[in-house]
Amino acid sequence: MKRRRFLQLAAGTAAAAAMRTTALASLHHEQEVFLTIRDRMLDAGDAIRVGAGERVRFHFVHAGVPDEVHLHLPGHRFHVVALDRNPVPTPTAVEVLSLARGERIEAIVEMNNPAHWTLGSLNDDERKGGLSVRVVYPARNGPALWRPPAVVDWSYARFSATNRAIPPADQTIEMLLEKRHWVIDGQSQKDIDHLSFRPGRRYRLRMMNATDRAQTVRLPGYKLQLTRVNQIPVSGIIKDTIRLERYNVIEADVLSGS
Repeated sequence: MKRRRFLQLAAGTAAAAAMRTTALASLHHEQEVFLTIRDRMLDAGDAIRVGAGERVRFHFVHAGVPDEVHLHLPGHRFHVVALDRNPVPTPTAVEVLSLARGERIEAIVEMNNPAHWTLGSLNDDERKGGLSVRVVYPARNGPALWRPPAVVDWSYARFSATNRAIPPADQTIEMLLEKRHWVIDGQSQKDIDHLSFRPGRRYRLRMMNATDRAQTVRLPGYKLQLTRVNQIPVSGIIKDTIRLERYNVIEADVLSGS
């Protein structure tokens, strides 16, 4: 059976907006949980109730503040299957999910460690302030447990196709982000929304973040196919929104948004 559950992870209390049960020809019980991060909150009231052996398909959407969020569920791993609703070439299990504002992640968790857990931010103040939700197995009482991850293992490169050959670009656009503005091919620009691309040409953006914090990159009307992440060649990863880590470089080819 598949259970669909929608939680608004926003200021105040959390609410289940809808729940639907459908039959699945599967040996697993699968629950779908839709979570939206907003206003520095992940969930303040309701709990996610699971059964041992159940699979939970999480849909995370980062729609507010802080600029980036790192999430962990102790005793479990997130098996990432899609980024921004685009299936990843190589689904991979990770300890930590990292999302910038506007990003979406779909990940499956095998519920095989019965206890009363906290799914939440790695930042202690954020987690205690509401950027967390309880994950509860049956007949488990007491306070929710939290343990930090052994490693922060998030990287887009983990989801690349095995063939990492990078096709040549017709044109490479150099983009440097400095504080509140971009330097694009040597010219200072307030934003990148004005960029235009001729059909039939492969444009590659080489985006360098010279600031001390992760930044969000999005081109309205286009998708971006990653070709290099922090010097690592990648292929097959398609994104609507890119989290550009501080002092790092990502290269991506521009695709039509259709």
